[in-house]
Amino acid sequence: MQDFKYQSVIPARVMDVFSFHHDLNNLKKISKGVQIDVLSVEGNMKKGTIITLLIKKWFLKTIWQLEIIDHQPNQSFSDLQTKGPFRYWKHTHIFQKEGEQTLLIDRVEYQLGFFPFLWPAEKWLMKWIFMHMFKKRHELTRQIFQKRSP
Repeated sequence: MQDFKYQSVIPARVMDVFSFHHDLNNLKKISKGVQIDVLSVEGNMKKGTIITLLIKKWFLKTIWQLEIIDHQPNQSFSDLQTKGPFRYWKHTHIFQKEGEQTLLIDRVEYQLGFFPFLWPAEKWLMKWIFMHMFKKRHELTRQIFQKRSP
């Protein structure tokens, strides 16, 4: 099992950043370079909600099904992959107050495990992919909130 964490400060209140990430319509706004379509949402973005996504990048596409397994309003929520490309995937979104701003933390616990002979390279490859992906997501989130401030 591998663990990845990325964090940055967003110039907005915790409740605003939480609400932004809680709204699946905003996933497209912070996911540049990949097309994400929400196919279905069964529930109200609380514990037990099932989300089905179609994710496309280049010629590749996959369906991901996630379940919200933990939901603490204005603090955190976690999604667990129930169907998708990973052997295991748990993504925890954490929102902490830092003065008038928010420390946004994304933590991903995962296991690929497609080809056993690649497991040693898996850690380094996925770390590189996740670093670029979450850095971009955080930058786009920060830009959106900077445009909102007076």
